[in-house]
Amino acid sequence: MDGLSITQLEFRRAGRSGKPRVALVRTSIPDVSLADVADRQKWAQVLAFRDEVAGAVRAVEFGDLRGLIQGLSTGVQAEWEKIQAAPAKRSPAAVGAGRVLRLAPRPPFLAGREDLLAEVDARLADGDGREPRVVVLHGLPGAGKTSVALVYAHGQLAETSITWQLAAQDPAVLAGGVR
Repeated sequence: MDGLSITQLEFRRAGRSGKPRVALVRTSIPDVSLADVADRQKWAQVLAFRDEVAGAVRAVEFGDLRGLIQGLSTGVQAEWEKIQAAPAKRSPAAVGAGRVLRLAPRPPFLAGREDLLAEVDARLADGDGREPRVVVLHGLPGAGKTSVALVYAHGQLAETSITWQLAAQDPAVLAGGVR
């Protein structure tokens, strides 16, 4: 595959399919040992991909977690507005492809969380729909935060055209999920 990363292949395929794409470009590298800057060939590929992204979509740059979250929210909102404003302009491939979905399977069993799911639903339903809504679930590892979020997300699939799950256990993992 010409040494292309999975991210590059996904980005190109989504473009060919007419799927909405959001590009966030990290401007800081917290651990240079994890970066490709020392390998000239890989670094050249990274720079070429950044140029490709910048030529295809309006990339948002971020250097910290706050910038990442804001850029992601803004990018998803902008793509949503494009879809809502001009559904007739979507390519036949995009219409056939359906919604953008990157979501783990629904947990088969979740008991005793009905009140929490209702609270999440109420908090996300508030507002006029023009601003992204955010709910943060927090607690000890293994408490069921991800299961609750997945059950909620799967319950809303009919109402959404973009559903995207990002691992957020630490900022580096979160940033890697949107590259």
